[in-house]
Amino acid sequence: SLPNFNSSSPLREPQLFFTNFSGELAKSIKNFPSLSYLDIYGCQFSGSISASLANFSNLEYLDVDLNPFTARSISSMAWIWKMKNLTTLGLRQINLYGKIPPSIRNLSQLVELDFVGNQLSSTIPSQLMNLTRLAVLDLEGNKFHGEIPSSIYQLQNLRVLILVKNNFNGT
Repeated sequence: SLPNFNSSSPLREPQLFFTNFSGELAKSIKNFPSLSYLDIYGCQFSGSISASLANFSNLEYLDVDLNPFTARSISSMAWIWKMKNLTTLGLRQINLYGKIPPSIRNLSQLVELDFVGNQLSSTIPSQLMNLTRLAVLDLEGNKFHGEIPSSIYQLQNLRVLILVKNNFNGT
């Protein structure tokens, strides 16, 4: 787990990627009361992604990619769709399955969204079109299917769209 920081620490942006910290994220993360940025890409945190992250109302950047979290339905993470300040959300290869919920539309500040390498299914939800600031959308390596909605091309800020290794069809 993370070192024990003073609970009044002003630390706002711990960049901890590839540090091999492990254990339950919930127990470790409480040490950062002023959190606005959290990057634990490629660590070894396990268990579940804690709903306690929702307590960090100023969180703008959340990257939990490549951690061996317990498999869970994306719909069980309702707390994440309430984090209205998020600009970057990285949920790459963290054992998620199910359908992206309509409440994703609440993340109106998102610029980058990464769901690579999970087991997400269904069609691309129309609510993604509400994310008008979105510049990067990476859905690679899931189980999405159906046609790619033409409205996705109307996202004026979208610069990177990665849809490979899914089951899309159409013309």
